[in-house]
Amino acid sequence: MPETNPRDILPNLPCALPKTGIPEDTDIRKVAGFFSDLLRTDLTPASFTQDAVWRDTFALTGTLRTIYSAPTISDVFNRLRTSREAHAFCVHIDTAKPIRLSAECGRIDVPFVFQTRSRPGTYCSGVVSVVRAADEEYRVWMLCTMLEGLHGRADVDSLCPGVQNIHEIRCTENMDFECVVVGAEHSGLGTAGRLKALGVSCVVIERNARVGDSWRRRYNSLRLHTIRNWSHLPFERNFSPFNVWTVTELESEIWDENKRKWTLRLQRYGDDQRPSRRLSVTCSRVVLATGGPALTPRKPRFPGEETFKGEILHSAKYKNGKTWKGKRSMVIGSANTDLVAYGASSVIMVQRSTTYVLPREYLQRAWEGMFSEVTPTKVSDREMNLVPTAVARLMTMAALNQRLGGHSMDTGPSAMIARGEIKVKSDSAVVSYTEEDLLLDDGSVLPADVVIFATGFTGILRDSVRTFFGEDVYDRVEDYWRVSPGLWYIGGRGQARFYSRFVALQIRASIDGTPLPAYQRIHVKENSASSVIFYLS
Repeated sequence: MPETNPRDILPNLPCALPKTGIPEDTDIRKVAGFFSDLLRTDLTPASFTQDAVWRDTFALTGTLRTIYSAPTISDVFNRLRTSREAHAFCVHIDTAKPIRLSAECGRIDVPFVFQTRSRPGTYCSGVVSVVRAADEEYRVWMLCTMLEGLHGRADVDSLCPGVQNIHEIRCTENMDFECVVVGAEHSGLGTAGRLKALGVSCVVIERNARVGDSWRRRYNSLRLHTIRNWSHLPFERNFSPFNVWTVTELESEIWDENKRKWTLRLQRYGDDQRPSRRLSVTCSRVVLATGGPALTPRKPRFPGEETFKGEILHSAKYKNGKTWKGKRSMVIGSANTDLVAYGASSVIMVQRSTTYVLPREYLQRAWEGMFSEVTPTKVSDREMNLVPTAVARLMTMAALNQRLGGHSMDTGPSAMIARGEIKVKSDSAVVSYTEEDLLLDDGSVLPADVVIFATGFTGILRDSVRTFFGEDVYDRVEDYWRVSPGLWYIGGRGQARFYSRFVALQIRASIDGTPLPAYQRIHVKENSASSVIFYLS
């Protein structure tokens, strides 16, 4: 099979947006009621549009899967409904609603819930999106299903306020846990809180002195560019504390295949940041939640760097502009820095290509339309994350004329550029250093005392495995699916808030001895060039 560039996958997935609208006089309740009866029986190919798509998030497939085409969805859904003993389908007719992207592109979203009896017994939810076909009949265009919870277990999304027990935070030798979470950032705290809600004994280890120091210790002018409701944890603002060991670092680990357990060697540090003592803990599962993806600074190298007399650094090391007051500053790339505020004698941004500058207030209005005080964050997260990726791409393209990404959030630099306080050099690129300057490919020379690379970051979540577990374990895992026994990784903010619930539910189910059965059949389709495309997403 020929290699496929990952960026070419989404455009080739077999789905399309609806080509008919939803009339204003449509009886939404009547349409929803029809599909209420339909879900209680086997779904036939005739129930779907030919380009239908089904996105399952751990409900029936036990993993993240997207299935395409009416015949395949009908076959797989009915077989999994039987094997998982799905029952108690109930459509929420009163909350069905029309979604209109335009007068010629619309659908009706009909929410429903169901349960499974086959171990592990589960609670699930879903949305069936129906469209008006050419014959005026309504058919299923998109089906989204999601695991909600496990029978006999508490709500994974609920961590009630409570009092911390001193015995939970005392570090003693040779402690045994069901799970250890490495990293007390957003993703680690969210995962640990959900594990606690499910009754999993867990400890979070954090190398910094305080929870949140990984953000506090970045550049001084750091501010969230997103609204508060996008950035908070997956619980209410007051919730029960959980077990966090700060100034603790993972040093080494050993996997015991017979016991199916990890032995972790931890280094504790004192208030003076000097090593104080070592701990040994055991656990059956480890979650790496150390941030990311994209944690490694991307810093280009140019000839003559070793002879340059000024200072060179990546924005990852930037704190503030005090050091360079009165000096000539050069920024490679586009960034939100405060060099002007700290009195740099000159600030020049060198850009190799155009960057879309997004005003902060524009994005804020967009976020407020979805993440607000009125709509629960849990609801907003589902609307954003349950739609198949290929469909989300098409909906984005319907609203955007240029590519999404490669943008810069404007928090003030644009006005400084307009006033001439920041100069921009965008018609040429850096080729080398001299002792006191940067040489560009158009022959021009830019004097500089400091060069700051605002060229972004690279890397994937899997990279954290190499950092903490070494090359041997790293070579045995993949970016997403094939992971070492008892090892998980998660990162991001809004993404982790939503997907940490499924990490916690899978860990709880596996501890109970009833792991979610994963549907692993790979469906293939021949394209016009007779090459095989694997649809496993």
